[in-house]
Amino acid sequence: METYFIRHTWKLNISAEMRAKMVDEGLVGFHFPFGPGPREGLPDVASLDPDDYERSGRLVLKRFHHLAASGGYVCAEFAGTPGWMLGKVPRGSKVELLYGHWREFPHRVAVMKVLRLSQIHRITEGAAAPMLVARPRMGTFMKWAKAGRSVMKLVEGITEAPTFDDLTADQQEVMCSEYLRSDYGRHGGLPHLSALVVPSGRTLKAVDIIGIAGDERAIFAQVTHSPLTSVQWKIDALRPFVGQGHCLLFCDTDTISSLDGIIIVPIRTVFAMWESTDLGKRWLEANFGKL
Repeated sequence: METYFIRHTWKLNISAEMRAKMVDEGLVGFHFPFGPGPREGLPDVASLDPDDYERSGRLVLKRFHHLAASGGYVCAEFAGTPGWMLGKVPRGSKVELLYGHWREFPHRVAVMKVLRLSQIHRITEGAAAPMLVARPRMGTFMKWAKAGRSVMKLVEGITEAPTFDDLTADQQEVMCSEYLRSDYGRHGGLPHLSALVVPSGRTLKAVDIIGIAGDERAIFAQVTHSPLTSVQWKIDALRPFVGQGHCLLFCDTDTISSLDGIIIVPIRTVFAMWESTDLGKRWLEANFGKL
């Protein structure tokens, strides 16, 4: 099943009592009160038909019906409530109407369209912080592919140690940065990372890691879980940096090698070495809800 992220921001114009009811009962939803026609003097639309709403409400309600029918995992954020609520929408669920009042107009009835979560798991801000770095930055309700299996494992109570395939792209980039910073990378003949120049993954289109090595030369690195045979475009993207510093490509390959001045590093070997250390184990725990 797919994973979704939903924000209940302060823009959600419902009363504090209605918001608290959602948090207490494990409800997630949205408040689109208007139809496609006139608004003045009309009550909230109390319909589960997407065509009865203006465009923004219509699109979100269609996605909500899809989630209800197909099932999925949800991470919900509520403004004013510390931490996050995780849960599961069982396949074959139904979207419901929740009645309350507007915050801005206390005497006006508010009608929310909600889904009820099961297997609710609440996580603190500290425990959630590493995992939620990769959450969608924009939008109210959207699919969250970058969550990987982390939300599912927390909701289902799966306590097995994280595997490489559980890591998001952001976590893989951080892991490779920390590996270059450690003695393990240095002993493997890789340049030693002394400092990052910019946060990993927030750099140029062609580069995931930019840093300064112990020899004061620059480090430029790309990180991917894909096999070497399918990432020629990443090699091409790194080529302009060859000669300007150390160039590395972390990917799914068997051994460390060199290609056109680029050091090819087996990312699964990096993970195996990293998770074998006490620091690596603690890092993995922190990334999966045990900060």
